[in-house]
Amino acid sequence: MRELAMNTDLKALIDEALFYIWDPIGLNLMPCYRDEYRNYVDRVFQNLHQHGSSDALTSLCSRS
Repeated sequence: MRELAMNTDLKALIDEALFYIWDPIGLNLMPCYRDEYRNYVDRVFQNLHQHGSSDALTSLCSRS
């Protein structure tokens, strides 16, 4: 149960980072688009679990 809560928290942080930091199309100033990158959260989460490196994550985000 604790792992599920940690995973949920991590996914929430990933979602925040994608919208407020990564934001390749400049939507983070418009709250109505808050869910724009949510479909990337699971891919980023899986990538972190499998590879755990910033290089792999950078590669994933630059392809998207």
